[in-house]
Amino acid sequence: MFTETWLISEIYDSEIADSEYTIYRRDRTSSIFNSKSDGGGVLIAVSRRFKSHRLCNFESSCDDVWVKLSLAVGNRTRDVYLCTVYLPSPINLSLLEHFIDNTNRVLEHIDSCVIIGDFNLNTISWLDDVGEPVITPQRTNSRLEQTLWDFILLNGMRQHNFLVNHNNRILDLVLTTIENVTVSEPLDVISKIDLHHPPLLVTLSFSQPINNQKSESRSKLNYFKADYDAINMALEAVDWKEKLEPCVSVDDMVSQFYTILHDLIIQHVPKVTVRSSRYPCWFSKSLIKRLNEKNRLRLKVKKYKNPMDVLALNLAKKRCDSLAVSCYNAYISDIESKISSNPKYFWSYLKMKRGGANNYPSEMTDGVGSSDNLDDIFKYFSSHFSKVYAGDLDERNNIEAVGIIDACLSNTILSQITLNQNQIGDALK
Repeated sequence: MFTETWLISEIYDSEIADSEYTIYRRDRTSSIFNSKSDGGGVLIAVSRRFKSHRLCNFESSCDDVWVKLSLAVGNRTRDVYLCTVYLPSPINLSLLEHFIDNTNRVLEHIDSCVIIGDFNLNTISWLDDVGEPVITPQRTNSRLEQTLWDFILLNGMRQHNFLVNHNNRILDLVLTTIENVTVSEPLDVISKIDLHHPPLLVTLSFSQPINNQKSESRSKLNYFKADYDAINMALEAVDWKEKLEPCVSVDDMVSQFYTILHDLIIQHVPKVTVRSSRYPCWFSKSLIKRLNEKNRLRLKVKKYKNPMDVLALNLAKKRCDSLAVSCYNAYISDIESKISSNPKYFWSYLKMKRGGANNYPSEMTDGVGSSDNLDDIFKYFSSHFSKVYAGDLDERNNIEAVGIIDACLSNTILSQITLNQNQIGDALK
């Protein structure tokens, strides 16, 4: 296990540069998006114990600087790409999209990447109601916030900084594809602390190199190829009286029933191997094949510097980008067409957008108010979907439908719940 720590701060003192560090600095005057004239910029200081160099061709027109670090992990060398960025407030969509578009092009050529900087998106909440970190940030409703979140998901990154400033906000983000990352408050600081941007101690841990191209496999039951005739015959042959007579309670009977079903499923439902791909679920086989071809061309260009390979690589990039858009649009259209027949397909898409998280937020909103009360959340859903299915029907009908269902649910005895056909029809409307 290799562990290395960096101390990152928003304020730097040029006097700290000495023979122990290599300083990579980019002044604010080189940015076309920052109109401030009071100086400033971004800076990375790297210990001379590590081999490093600046990658000017990776830098955008924003305040960002890219540095490549070569670290010894075991008996091999691992390259880590470090970027620090400052996006001035108030941040606009064109600025964010410019940085993201440039970074997406960079990430096509590299693997291990760490992006640390001030994104000034104070409307995103990276903590839940009790202050605990969440995998999926809350309140990402605007185009600005959704653009950043899509960028993080597309590149398989995670945000690791959950230290709030004095306004209880998180402006400085730590985005990386590396798994073992911790962010904490440093004990020693190198400058006066900015209350809006407290310093961060970022620790990265590396195990022995692994082949990221290999995907883990698992098996699952394929119910589409199950022998249901054999299952039906086996169920008819079961002597239920003999099987259930020894049971002393209903729970024991249910357990015995499920045991029999489980044994029949194992016998008559085949298993298939499912491989966990590192690609998003909407990637087609053709797109994955073209991405692999593009990666091979990239390696050839890096090794041989052949102008013809450069032209082929640029053509492969355009084809991949075009095919990726086509695949994603086809995936969305497929989901929309299957919502009525297979709602589970839609929820798998939602899970993908949420970074693979199964849990749902305890607090929900209808765009105006928010609540963690189940009754209020129920009314939010009822109000929203009544507009979809009822069009311009009077809101009174929706309130009456909710009132009918609430009245039924308030009964504590199931036998007392009665609904006639007219009430059910009104509720469905």
